[in-house]
Amino acid sequence: MSKRIKNKKSQSKSKQSKQQSLNCVTFRKELALAEKYLHLKQNERAANIYQKILIQEPDHPCANYFMGVLLHTANQSYAGIPYLKKVFELRPEHIGAQLVLIDMYLNTDLVDEADELLQSLLTQKPRNSDALFRLGKLNQQRGLYEKAEDNFQKAFKYDRTMVTALVNHAKVCAALGSSKMALNLFRRAREIRQSYGEAHYGIALLNKNEISANDISLMEKAYKSRQINSSDKAYLCYALGKVNDDLKNYEKAFEYFSEANRLKRETFPVSYNIEQDASYFEKIKQVFDNKFIKTMNPHQNNSITPVFILGMPRSGTTLAEQILASHSQVYGAGELEDINNLVNEIQVRTGKQFPEAIEKLADSDWAALADQYINKVSRKTAAKFVTDKRPYNFRYIGLIAKIFPNSKIIHCQRNPFATCFSIYRYHFSLTEPYATDLVDLGKYFLMYKDIMAFWEQQLPGRIFNLKYENLIKDPAEEIRTMLDYCGLPFEESCLEFFQTDRSVNTPSAAQVRQPIYTSAMEHWQHYEKQLQPLKTAMNLS
Repeated sequence: MSKRIKNKKSQSKSKQSKQQSLNCVTFRKELALAEKYLHLKQNERAANIYQKILIQEPDHPCANYFMGVLLHTANQSYAGIPYLKKVFELRPEHIGAQLVLIDMYLNTDLVDEADELLQSLLTQKPRNSDALFRLGKLNQQRGLYEKAEDNFQKAFKYDRTMVTALVNHAKVCAALGSSKMALNLFRRAREIRQSYGEAHYGIALLNKNEISANDISLMEKAYKSRQINSSDKAYLCYALGKVNDDLKNYEKAFEYFSEANRLKRETFPVSYNIEQDASYFEKIKQVFDNKFIKTMNPHQNNSITPVFILGMPRSGTTLAEQILASHSQVYGAGELEDINNLVNEIQVRTGKQFPEAIEKLADSDWAALADQYINKVSRKTAAKFVTDKRPYNFRYIGLIAKIFPNSKIIHCQRNPFATCFSIYRYHFSLTEPYATDLVDLGKYFLMYKDIMAFWEQQLPGRIFNLKYENLIKDPAEEIRTMLDYCGLPFEESCLEFFQTDRSVNTPSAAQVRQPIYTSAMEHWQHYEKQLQPLKTAMNLS
């Protein structure tokens, strides 16, 4: 549990009623003190109290519940799952605990576990809109988009205030290329809750030709509202930054982007210090040294060939996957959580943190980890080649090379300023805290470059470097070279990737549905003056 965990505003609401509903009759004084610490945003102190209670009474429902929730809100869902599973065992009738556990399963892509719990809950409560909404998210993650749409529609039917159901339905439509339907749904959500930032942001991300002057006016009106919370305002700032960028009002756009990132940083449940990432990267380099690489005796599993597309976000990973997914032998699986889950599994098996944990693994563990990944991915498709385009897998290249010796690793590279500014201007999840500050962003980029140079040195010939600018200038040549590296024959469909009918769940969804264009390559130059702190952090000023 991190010592820098902060509290979300909503986290401490209804604590007393939650304790009463869980029927917690012991340690009431301790629970009251923990609640006080939560109100004061002193989550570490609250966590210490819950841990002390659990030492004395491991089956205490409230201590398990709040300990799990604290980990979940600190983006440590995998670690929080055992606590909520215990609550479910103790209080199987408690719907709130079930919903939190389902959220944890979805966050860690444990969709089978989430499905089992949801089916049981919906058998008892078929009109529970919260459960139907989560079933929609589950089917969305599984790529079952028609089912997801139906789930979101039913959730909204039974709760006409559930704007999240409308927005997630809109996201499904946008991912499938149905931008007009998505726009209508985003607007419906906005009508119900005028300051709902995510609805405005969803509108801004759609094709700029479909957004009206009224849409922009309503964004500006919501932004000025006194009732708006920090999270909604951050989304609105990203939205207003995007539409002003489209209108070529670059100075105004950057002001909104800057405010958006400041607001987002304030809402982090974990206080961020980039030295934590620097230390983590150095530990990876120490563990995956020459000795480890040279003594690799990996388990071979040739049932599929995983193709890992990685690098910094906004470096062309979505485009690379869209091209490969247009090939008849390739299935584009999108951004999978499976490698991250393997890391969590290694930590559970060994009782140690990654990367040091790998030193405790036996040969049988490596084989089991490989089979776990392959078996799960194989359920999605019968294709021989399966892409996994989670950008941050660049941290785990040594692990990937050990577990999957037949895998392909495609490293997407793009101009540093284009990459970093593109990260800065979009709303990412809480897993990118460095992205909210230009100095941290520049430092993180240098750390990424350093660890990629390390992997290149340790694993010569294993990594294919795909440069975005080269792909844009000469797509035919770069695509042929990439396919050759993967061991795939050239297919004309890869050049016509924009005609491939598949879902895309990233900010690049609109871009990969049109032919390659060059206008984005130097777009960052409109903000060159404002990006000076980034340049300085990169030692390029």
